[in-house]
Amino acid sequence: EPGYYKDGGFSIRIENVVVVKPVTTANNFAGKQFYGFEHFTLVPIQSKLIKKELMTDAEVAWVNRYHAECLENVSKLLTPGSPVYIWLQRETQPL
Repeated sequence: EPGYYKDGGFSIRIENVVVVKPVTTANNFAGKQFYGFEHFTLVPIQSKLIKKELMTDAEVAWVNRYHAECLENVSKLLTPGSPVYIWLQRETQPL
């Protein structure tokens, strides 16, 4: 659970709710069911809290995919050009 903690002050935690669901895999592992995650909450991760230089390429790619998912799904519920739509576009830019 990444976050920022100011001793004796406040904290900011980055959390998401996910749903566990059955997934189809490329291989059949002795007929066993495998499970994956689906995002339930779609809120951009505050990029000001991210030090990209400390992340692997795979971690950066994950954040970028997550932000693209947020933009794709949440923007459908918003009015293009509205302040919240503009905020969402800004906050979901690739790292």
